[in-house]
Amino acid sequence: MTAAPWSLALFVLSLPFVLLTPKLIQLVQPGFVAVICAGNLLTLVHVSLAWHRRIAAHDAAEGPRGAGWKYLLLIVLFSALAVALVSANDVMPFLVYIALNNRGGDVLFFACVFAAWAVMWGGLPYLIGTFALSLPSVAVSGKYDFRRLRGALRTSVWPMVGMQLMLIGSAVLTRVALSRLLWERSGASLAQSVLGIVFCVVSVMVATAMCAVAYRELRADAGDRAA
Repeated sequence: MTAAPWSLALFVLSLPFVLLTPKLIQLVQPGFVAVICAGNLLTLVHVSLAWHRRIAAHDAAEGPRGAGWKYLLLIVLFSALAVALVSANDVMPFLVYIALNNRGGDVLFFACVFAAWAVMWGGLPYLIGTFALSLPSVAVSGKYDFRRLRGALRTSVWPMVGMQLMLIGSAVLTRVALSRLLWERSGASLAQSVLGIVFCVVSVMVATAMCAVAYRELRADAGDRAA
């Protein structure tokens, strides 16, 4: 946490506004919301990049040339996939209803909906988790190295999947609490929102550390085999 402390503070302060983006667009200028979201993303990149270098390589100094931009692109991709997952989750029952066109009754409808949710919430986080170690790889070496890292993870990808589900779930629940706070403005809603933000930040820290430690162990194993 000692790496990039000011960026971490800005990330925490801007996180509630990012989680409330759909509602903020209705209340303030979209350009202002876009600036907040971009700032939050950049602070997240700065913080996680510094942590990955500190944990994976015991060095918080500058990495290889161009590593920051590669890291940013990967964070944007993973974030877009997570947002797409949450958005698709909300509309999936409607899409299934349209696809079935009143055929098969309620049993078939709910079976298809739950099957689609299982594929979404299992498949997409698994895909992201499979390539998660590319983040510390870019931070340290400047290379994505997708194929080698994917093969090295094997069954170890499931802890990454679980961490992603916890991170996405905490963000969704915190968004609900913040939305309630906008209208109720009660002490209970405020406490739930604060706890949600804290849990989101802790989840980001744990996910970052997990990726960095797993990558460091893979590097150590590769070095032992080479020796």
